[in-house]
Parts: sequence; C-alpha cells; structure tokens
Amino acid sequence: LLQGERWGARCSIVTPMHLAKALVSDLKASRGARYSNDVSKLVPGFQTRYNGSFNEAGEREGDGTMNYSENELYVGEWLQGKKHGHGTMRFSSGETYEGEWQHGSIDGFGTLTVPCGGVYEGEWRANTKEGAGKLSFANGNVFEGTWQNNQRAIGHGVMRFACGDVYDGEWSACGRREGWGRYTLANGCTYEGGYSAGKRHGKGTFVFANGVAEVNRYKEGVAKGEGVRWSADHAGSPATTADRHVAWRLVDGKVTKAISLEQAANIAEQIGCSVPLPHVAAAMA
Repeated sequence: LLQGERWGARCSIVTPMHLAKALVSDLKASRGARYSNDVSKLVPGFQTRYNGSFNEAGEREGDGTMNYSENELYVGEWLQGKKHGHGTMRFSSGETYEGEWQHGSIDGFGTLTVPCGGVYEGEWRANTKEGAGKLSFANGNVFEGTWQNNQRAIGHGVMRFACGDVYDGEWSACGRREGWGRYTLANGCTYEGGYSAGKRHGKGTFVFANGVAEVNRYKEGVAKGEGVRWSADHAGSPATTADRHVAWRLVDGKVTKAISLEQAANIAEQIGCSVPLPHVAAAMA
C-alpha cells in the first residue's frame, strides 16, 4: 500500500486510484461535498500523492503536501489525518484559499481568491464565510461588513467604490442599501438618510460640495412633497460668517420661493430632520 522509502516519521505515499477512496472523504470535507465517493471523478490515471509528516499512529500530522489531482493541491499543516492549522488549498476551479483550518474544514481567518479577480479576506466557519470580512471585487469596489452562511448579512457595512464614492450604512440580505446610511460622492457631495431597495427613501439630507444643503422626503430615489434648501457662504460676503443664512421652500425637489430661516427650520422639523450644520469649508473660511 505504501510505496517509496520512509525516513523516521516522514515519507511519500503514492496511492493508486482504486485505493484513493479513503482520501476522498477528506477532500469532500474541504470542498463542501463537491466530490462523491466515486473516485473516477478524479483525473483518470492520476495517482493521489501525499508528501509530509506522520504521527506514530500513521496519520498525516505536521507539515505536508497533498496532490488530489493535477489541479488540486493542499500545502500546510495536518493533525490526525486532517487539515488543521495554517494551509493553502488550490482547487481545480482555479480558486485558492490560504488561512486557518480546523479538523479538515476551513475555519478561522483566511483569504479566498477566485479566478475572476475577486478576493475575500475574513472569518470562516465550517467551510462558509461567517463573521467579519472584506470582499474586493475585480472592478475595484471593496465591501467591508459581516457575512452569515456565505452571504452578506443584514446590517451595517461599508462599500468603497472604485470611482471614489463611499457608502457607510445598512444593507439588506440581497446586497442593497436598506435602512439608514451616509453616501459620500467623490465630488464632495453627501447624502445622509433613509434607503429602500438601494434608492433614497424616507427623510434625508443632501449637502452639495459647495455647501448648499437640502432636506427632503424621498420615494424610490426622488424627492417628493415639501422640502427646504439652505444657502452656503459665498467668498467675500460681509453679511455672515457662517452659511445657512438664506432658505428656500422646495416642492418635489424644486425651488418655489424664498422663506425665513424660522420657516425653514419648521419644515425640516416636520420632515424629521435637523437644520444641517454649517458647511465645513465655509465655517473655516
């Protein structure tokens, strides 16, 4: 059964195909049962090979390399015949996992790289993404948040887009902005408020890069009903040292008339928002 020479507790094992069934269960544990017990699923004619250390009971233990097929390879630590500790698994699909293992399963902190260029760095439990993690997409977007059962979990997360935009807020299970969040555009504009199905929904405050601010109610991404806009300071203006000194009433996001600051504050209160703070750039001017 064992072919090759053995020195102490280290040797190489070459297992013919008809003896490989004992190793398939170990492969199934690391792949989430992607192989059946039919060894013919492995590359025909390929001899499964292990090169590494053993314990006194003859089980793989310590450092070792297992070639499951021409494109399936594990290099790392073993305990009692199972992957355990730190190791790297290259799958025939082209995926590569490097990180922690527990008793044959991906468990702990690790990094999964997929052929399309995506990379997940984070926590795992029993071969599934579970806990805090960061997902880098091939297009340059990066999401940091929480995973549950291999899916992005409901709750807080941060998406940094390749274009420079950043969303920091709540997400739905299907990966859409849902709940309260703050979206900062690369051009300096910001929106803070409610979201539903990925669109602005409910009360929210939008501040333009120049300091002009608006408070509105939104429905499916569009301002609806009564809202209010405040001015920003203009360079060299002697009238004020802070912005928000002129206000306008809005209807469906469009200016209708100028109003007093008291009226503007009342509209904002009815919507459920506070008067936006002075624009940082203006306040520092």
